Amino acid sequence: MAIFLLLGCAGKIDQRGNTIEAEQVAKLQPGVTGKSDVLVAFGSPTSISTFDPNVWYYISQKTQRRAFFRPEVIDQYVLALSFDKTEKIDAVYAEGFDQYRAIEPIQKATPTSGKKLSLLEQLVGNLGRFNKSANDAGGTVGRQSDR
Repeated sequence: MAIFLLLGCAGKIDQRGNTIEAEQVAKLQPGVTGKSDVLVAFGSPTSISTFDPNVWYYISQKTQRRAFFRPEVIDQYVLALSFDKTEKIDAVYAEGFDQYRAIEPIQKATPTSGKKLSLLEQLVGNLGRFNKSANDAGGTVGRQSDR
């Protein structure tokens, strides 16, 4: 029984993104290696820059989850490739796990203008607003005409 409990606490490792080896990156030669060569070597990029379609990103992340805890990032690698007008590599940027920084979002709310109404004020404030009779509406739906 204790063995099963220990196995349940063992971490599960998940790999996301393209696994890129340093040897593969070393083969990239600016001015020589083209987009088609990169596609063959690494596959489709994880992301393409929003502002410049000639900048490709390959992102790899390895996480470990233990029991019910949040996953912990144990390795990450980002490769950014910039291409020139001839579709050859212009620049190679590679960042490893040593550059990884966890970002925690701020849980504040954006302030809005206006009066904050309670539930009771909202209910009472709408009384009488939607009580128009059919005669006031000016329509003839549901009324019979006199001949």
